[in-house]
Parts: sequence; C-alpha cells; structure tokens
Amino acid sequence: MKYFSEKILRIFLSVFCLLLACLILPQTTVAQTFQQGDLFIAVSNGQVQWRSSTGTLIRTLNTGLGGFTTGMAFDKVGNLYVTNFSANSISKFNTSGVLLGTFGSGYSTPESIVFDKAGNVYVGNLGNGIRKYNSAGTFIGSSFIGKTDWIDLSEDQCTILYTSEGSTIGRHNVCTNTPLPNFISALGVAEAFALRIRQNGDVLLANGGNILRINSAGAVVQTYDVGTENSWFALNLNPDNATFWSANFGTANVYKLDVATGNVLQTINTGTGGNTVFGLAVFGEFTVSVCANNIAPEFVTPSPTCGSVISATVGSPVSFTVKASDNDAGDNITLTSGTLPAGSTMTPTLPVSGNPVSSIFSWTPTVSNTGDNVIQFTATDKCGAKVNCQYTIRVSNATSNNDYYSKSSGELHNVLTWGVNMDGSGANPLDFGAGKTFHLVNRVPNYTMTADWTVDGTIDIPSGSILKINGFTLSEANLIGTGMLMGSPTSSLIVTG
Repeated sequence: MKYFSEKILRIFLSVFCLLLACLILPQTTVAQTFQQGDLFIAVSNGQVQWRSSTGTLIRTLNTGLGGFTTGMAFDKVGNLYVTNFSANSISKFNTSGVLLGTFGSGYSTPESIVFDKAGNVYVGNLGNGIRKYNSAGTFIGSSFIGKTDWIDLSEDQCTILYTSEGSTIGRHNVCTNTPLPNFISALGVAEAFALRIRQNGDVLLANGGNILRINSAGAVVQTYDVGTENSWFALNLNPDNATFWSANFGTANVYKLDVATGNVLQTINTGTGGNTVFGLAVFGEFTVSVCANNIAPEFVTPSPTCGSVISATVGSPVSFTVKASDNDAGDNITLTSGTLPAGSTMTPTLPVSGNPVSSIFSWTPTVSNTGDNVIQFTATDKCGAKVNCQYTIRVSNATSNNDYYSKSSGELHNVLTWGVNMDGSGANPLDFGAGKTFHLVNRVPNYTMTADWTVDGTIDIPSGSILKINGFTLSEANLIGTGMLMGSPTSSLIVTG
C-alpha cells in the first residue's frame, strides 16, 4: 500500500510540474495574415474593419489619426495603404495588420489611392488633385490639380479616370500631364464616386442612387441597385473579376454583387451606423493598373512534367511536389486542385498561396484504384491568369502468388474465400502466412468475420471499407489501406507485427 501511494504521489507531482511549466513558459502565437478575398471596410474614426471573404470580422485596424478613412490599396508585397481623408495623410499596415506609420506627405483631403505596375503611387485629393509618389513615399509631382475624388489607372499606365462628385467621369494623361476628353458625361442626377476599371475595359461606378456598368466606349450598359439603398459610395472588384463589393454610406450596408446578373451574393452591416462607410478594398483585388502586361504563372521543378503519367503500385506510397511560380515581382499565386483520390493528402492543405507556392501530394493506392487516376492542379495569380497541370497516376496491381483477393461471399478465415485474381477466383493461398497480402474486395463496404482469424501477412482494407471483428479475435501482423477496423466489447485484436 505504501509503495502504491508513493507511486501515485510521484505521478501527481509530475503532472503538476508539467502543467506549471505550461503556464510559465512563453506561448508562441502565429500572427494571422491577409488572405485572398479578405475584405477591408473603411468605417471612419481612423478605423478599418478587416473581414474574411465570408464577412467574419477578424480585427479592426486603427490608424490612430481619427476622422474619415476612405480609399485603400495594396502594394506588391500586400501592405495595406489607407487614406485618412480628415487627417490629410496615408497610413500603412503590413500583411498582419500591424501599423507601420504614414506614407508620403503633402496631401489635401486624400480620398483614393492606386498603384501602377512599377510600384509608384497615385493619390486622388479633393484639395490638390492627383499626386504621384514613388514606392518609398517620395513625392514625384502633380499630374492634375483639379478637384479629384476617386481615381483608377488604365492598363496603358498613363490614363487615369477620375470622379469629382459630379455627373462625369474625367480622364487625364499622367504621363504627359495632358487633359483628355471625358470618359462619360451627362450621367444625369448623380454623384459619381468610387470607380473600378475591369479587364475588358468596362467601368463599374458607385453613382449615389445606383451603381453603373459603363462599357469602354462610355455607354451605360447595366444598372445595379438593392432595395431602397440610395447612397452608393465605395466600390471594389473581387479577385475573380466577376463579382464586386459596394457599400452604402447611409446604412453601413456592404453588398457583394455578381457583375453579370446583378444578384446580391452576400450582405454585411458594419454595425458602425450611418455616414461611416466610405471605402472598400479586397486583398488580391483585380486592378488593371497592376495587371497590365501580366505574366501568367507556371508550374516549375520539382513538379513532374505536366501531362505526364506517374506509375504507382497498389499498397506502395506515391508522393511528389507540385510547385508554381510567377515572374511578375510581388505577384501572389493560389494553388488549388480538382477532385483528388480518396485517402490522398496535400501538405500543406489546398488552397495555399505564395510566390513560389508548393504542396506535396501523398497517396497509397489500394486495389480499387487500379487503372488511371487523373488529377489536376491549377495555379492562379492575383490578376486572374491561370494555368492547369494534369497528371495521370497509373496504378498497377503487382499480382503475384503473394497477392490474394476476397470473393464476393465466403468466410474470411477460410483460404478458399481467397484467390489470386481480382474477383477472388484462381489459386487459393495455402495459409495466411507472412509475405502474403490479402485485399478485401468485391463486397464493399462491410467485411464481417464469422470466426477467429489469424493473419501473419498483410490485410488491405481499402478506402470506404470496414472490417468488422464481430465479437471474434483478429490476430494480424500488418494492416494497410485507409478503410476502418471495427470491433465490439467482445471483440479482440492482437497485433503481432
């Protein structure tokens, strides 16, 4: 009794010390970073709500400068730039949402911001027009000194479209500092606010009472609206270039809409009340200014050659790395896949983003996978350019006198239930000895034992199958496959391998 009590005391003290160590040792946390499709909503008071693509609030970023926050944009490495309309400044956050300070100077009520492909920055100011800065925040010059509300840069890297809270969308050549004819005039009773240029040259415009889609020739081709909303102000494209977000400052409602149909796909209310939401940004957002002359991603080594056939054998692991990169500096690639074989894994799990970006495919095929298994991976950059890579994994069954398959009926412990052919026919094993593999097939999903069974070889339980011990004793040396082994309170499992 004394020995038993001392043993219990030692165990208690050991557990207590481990718990104490957990409390004392510093805990390592991994900072969450911006993800493709994350939504950023300028909600005034120097704040920006960072939400996931599903609308879940992740965190509220704070410039610490108060007042209205409006237009936003991301640089090549994903840092977020926020215009502080009231504080005449621009704040910069890293991809974890950490405030890095301010960027540039000399603003007068800055409301919008856009990057060109070289990383230079254009800022639209109500007080002193369009100002250009290099990536370090050094002022380069003014291209247009008139009242400027929202801007976007065309694919030619020279033509800026701008609004001035009126009934036109103006144009200005910032390369030659030359005014150009309006993109569209006479919008009617409207207040043109945020705008975005699409890949096909169309322009989406938050137009106060509604949202317009205007084709490259300057003609209105579609009108969007939701219920009684009448204060459409902020707008930005999603990475897919097929959907967009727009916000109504009067209600603090934010909507995701389908470009083609105008259907509302998602609705968010910021909870900040009216007259607070004056800007939107989407991480990975499509901008023609950055996507000009875009280079598509490509699959690179050590990826197997796209279109190749990869040989595999039943019961033997197959593994390879899929890797993609993009020659556009600062571009971000998302790696995805089609349907993968049951039981296979990707490490890290997909989708995964980066440049370059990679993941390891691992799989142990079973007899049910014999033949060709086609899988496809897709690499997509932030401008929507994508490339597919397809592989055929050809699984063969190295049939020998050591591989046996169960018939569609019969007792599993009986050698007559097993044969060398995949349907269970052919020569039977002499025993269940070492070096032999017994594949459970032809009666998916349940394989039920009806007596004790001793297997000194290997049992293959394929994906989707269940071997039920059913109150008996299973003595086995090795199990493979991704199926299940199921017992009951009266079942016994003895592992000899």
